[in-house]
Amino acid sequence: PKYDPSDHDWRLNAACKDTDPSLFFPIGSTGLAINQIDAAKQVCTTCPCMTDCLQFALDTNQDAGVWGGLGEEDDESSVASVLQHEDQRVSQLSKPKRASSSRSYSSKH
Repeated sequence: PKYDPSDHDWRLNAACKDTDPSLFFPIGSTGLAINQIDAAKQVCTTCPCMTDCLQFALDTNQDAGVWGGLGEEDDESSVASVLQHEDQRVSQLSKPKRASSSRSYSSKH
């Protein structure tokens, strides 16, 4: 689904919400910028909104910076992998849980 610009709810729960935004937009891709990119991606690994962030970047054509745990140097297969992993996680969450048959209830009144 395309990003709805009026829906910013995911940003309220993003791990980066209190992080200096410049961390996610390094200047260059060598030297100290590599450390900065790695640090930004580390923040993303703790984020419950990583996929929403990546989808926002894709839908709004963000081509600079680190979004959803991926940087400018990451290719389309990396993007596909993140989105596929999230689809699998969501489908696991939506499956009904099986009731445990080991429960025993007392019939005492």
